[in-house]
Amino acid sequence: MPTPFFSFLLIILLLGSCKSEEISSNNRDCSPLKIAMQIDTVTTVALFGIQDVTVSGNALYVTFNYGGGCDPDHTFQLYAEPNHLVDSTVPYYNGRVIFRTNDYCKRLDTKTFCFDLTPLKKEAKSGKMMIEGWKNVIDF
Repeated sequence: MPTPFFSFLLIILLLGSCKSEEISSNNRDCSPLKIAMQIDTVTTVALFGIQDVTVSGNALYVTFNYGGGCDPDHTFQLYAEPNHLVDSTVPYYNGRVIFRTNDYCKRLDTKTFCFDLTPLKKEAKSGKMMIEGWKNVIDF
């Protein structure tokens, strides 16, 4: 018959081995995704196109071709807005990419940028997003 001490130790070991469901960001190289309530009010310059989109874990990788590549400080930011009009069993978001540059040179660049989906994954383990300028629904 186990002693109370061993029973207590067994309970502590079992509880300590449980995996946490907490979603944390491990995408240090990714830009943070921003949640917006009125995505149409966010403005951008339309000097880019989306070539490819992939999801890996909590990271969304988007390959852009864009003008203004002469500016070393150009930025891409991803905004997401909950779409309550879509009847779906998982959360559905509209996405919009904002491109900012201070040099509108005509040099065309292609580069893949990473966005951290952790804010969306904290709401639900999976969902869908449609990014303006991309033809397919993105499952994350």
